[in-house]
Amino acid sequence: ESPEPTEKAGSAYSAYEPAPTPGSPHSSVGDTEEREEESAAAVGGGGKGHAEWEEMLARRLGRGYVPVRHVRLWEMRLSVYVKASQRANVTKVHVASAATGGPGGMLGNKGGLVVRLRLGATSLAFVSCHLAAHSHMLSRRNHNCSELLRETASALGPRHLTAAAQFDHVFWLGDLNYRTDLNAAAAAAGGDVFGKTVFPHAPLLASAELWAGRIVPVLHYTMGGITFAADGAVLSAAGERIGGLHAAGEVTGGVHGNNRLGGNSLLECTVFGSIVGNKLAAKAAEARRARDAASTAAASAPAAAAVAAPASVASPAAAAADFAAPSDGGGAASEPRAVSASELKAHGGCGEGEPCWVGLYGRVYDFASFLDEHPAGPTSISDLGGADGTVAFEHIHNEAMLSEFDDVLIGRLEA
Repeated sequence: ESPEPTEKAGSAYSAYEPAPTPGSPHSSVGDTEEREEESAAAVGGGGKGHAEWEEMLARRLGRGYVPVRHVRLWEMRLSVYVKASQRANVTKVHVASAATGGPGGMLGNKGGLVVRLRLGATSLAFVSCHLAAHSHMLSRRNHNCSELLRETASALGPRHLTAAAQFDHVFWLGDLNYRTDLNAAAAAAGGDVFGKTVFPHAPLLASAELWAGRIVPVLHYTMGGITFAADGAVLSAAGERIGGLHAAGEVTGGVHGNNRLGGNSLLECTVFGSIVGNKLAAKAAEARRARDAASTAAASAPAAAAVAAPASVASPAAAAADFAAPSDGGGAASEPRAVSASELKAHGGCGEGEPCWVGLYGRVYDFASFLDEHPAGPTSISDLGGADGTVAFEHIHNEAMLSEFDDVLIGRLEA
């Protein structure tokens, strides 16, 4: 890379004629490969060396253009110029080079040069390369391009993003040595030298605009999933339902076979999400109806039927027996007895051998026998002892779970 040139009046870069004409490009790029003598002759003069190359480019472009960067690797050169009036708008200039010739890229007769810049708000990248020659070296040319992208990442950016995705315009130029051998006749015959049989855009013309892109494999969808029932309930290895665990989304993948159509993942979210959501909503509604019915029945019962609360309850078993005692000798279970806030508080010690009453959804339960079995430990229950813990309970659980604790139900919490 040459030093940044100056643009003083009378300098070599401002002395040439003619000036740019209206409509001439804002930037101009020149590159060469092969021998220096041939490179110099191609521009219109003799001589050798990098200095002569720069001098000839400047003379051909005229005094209205100034250089941004010159990059060189062995016999390859890349020079980027812009209009003198635009030089102040050039920012974020980066350069890089990579040799790909010889074993391990030791030789610079093959490789590439990169200049990256911003011209105003437009990002540009110029990639000049000299790739492996001969028709049987296609795979080597492809490998050269991969090496070039990897070794010039400091200028072109991360490899997982294509150059086209990072710049407004990318110019890939030089002695690429690729051969296009594809035409309408090959399409009509049903194949070509690469074994292709579909040619939607044949014939390809040399004057046409051609685009190339890098494609990399990514994991974007779960083809398999876990075993679940038709209502979304997840099943264990033994085929038994796992309580409280439901499947929706890509975890249900596999029900459509070994492959998928576009959009299956969205269907799995909406279809099984709806199935599971409707199922849980129906269970919650059923539990709510049962609770409302019990509350209505309790409110309509005669005051004389109310059972006075005992001063204390010795154990959950005694509380359950009191709650289920027959009424009026008829053998039918009584309505849930009323539990006052003060009585609830008096039975919320939750210590060893003590009751642990907690109010949930308008009912009172004694969880003393469940403290040591609670998966999250006894503290999260004992902290709620003697109080209404509905809000805290709702954050983690749901009301339907309480159907498993009917045997420790004490009664109905008074408003």
